[in-house]
Amino acid sequence: MAKYGMNEEVISAFFDKSYEPCMSKSGSVFIDFTPTGKPVLLSYGWHFPMAFYADRENGLPVLLLNGDRYSVTTSTHQGMVLNRTFGESNKVTVSMNAVYRAIDWTRGGVGNSRRWSDYEYKVDIDKIVVLDFWKEEHSDTEIEDATAVFYQTLHKADGTTERAPYRWHRAGFTLFKVRERDHLFIAGMDGQSYFVSAIDVHRYTPRTVKEALEALKPDVVKEAEKSGKKVMRQGEWFFVRDDGLTERDEKVMYESLERNFVLPRELTGNPHTATRGRVFHDLIVVSGSIRHPEHRMLRLSKATQRTGKIWLAYKNTAVASWSETGVD
Repeated sequence: MAKYGMNEEVISAFFDKSYEPCMSKSGSVFIDFTPTGKPVLLSYGWHFPMAFYADRENGLPVLLLNGDRYSVTTSTHQGMVLNRTFGESNKVTVSMNAVYRAIDWTRGGVGNSRRWSDYEYKVDIDKIVVLDFWKEEHSDTEIEDATAVFYQTLHKADGTTERAPYRWHRAGFTLFKVRERDHLFIAGMDGQSYFVSAIDVHRYTPRTVKEALEALKPDVVKEAEKSGKKVMRQGEWFFVRDDGLTERDEKVMYESLERNFVLPRELTGNPHTATRGRVFHDLIVVSGSIRHPEHRMLRLSKATQRTGKIWLAYKNTAVASWSETGVD
């Protein structure tokens, strides 16, 4: 294997498409190849691919970067990769840890963390085929399909204030399939964490990222949006305002709810916890705020309200989901 002097030289060789097996003198950054000859930029080994060009069903390959965290040194390598790819138009960051576990799930694995062999890592990268992607965008002007909008308070000449948007953000997403399998996955970032979700292909066959994100919404949530009801979301949970209750009924309902209610979850997943909540027959009722270790707190009711508003909680339609740290 050819050796270069510095880590930056190996990284530059990869993006300059000088594809040959090579390694920095420290041995920490190197280029190696999958069984089909796809070059992959690695940090210390096949357990941590930093970058590779994934095949695309129609169009040019898409650059996938690994957003996982492993060590201080690997984070330094990732910073070098980000600097080198600044301005790339066909770039998406994903959690390769979540992607590997999703692919393992397609062949009957449980999808939990385990140690793969180098050969398994290589083969799995070859199986990824991108159908569509959104690159990550930040803008001071409105972005279509923005996944986050930041607001500021404007002070008007008449002494009043107005809350107005000032910055738009759209997270990067990729819709991909696994060769020789019928499964479809949407991968991206939600809040502060990366995720991969398996689409229910028996009900939906999305061909774009927008269609895939829409497919994750339960029908009841789509109907609520169409009818103008307020809908909020944290992770895989959607919350629909129940505006059919009188103020008295809402107060009675609120008082009957359990404190620190944990929404139903996988055994290995992190909990979404509501200030108050309860399961009534087949409905999950919540109020107050929703907390989760990997997401910002979602406030359903104002802190000044003595009685919280009542919301109905609905989980997304994903068949299975994974975060960078485990099963969601």
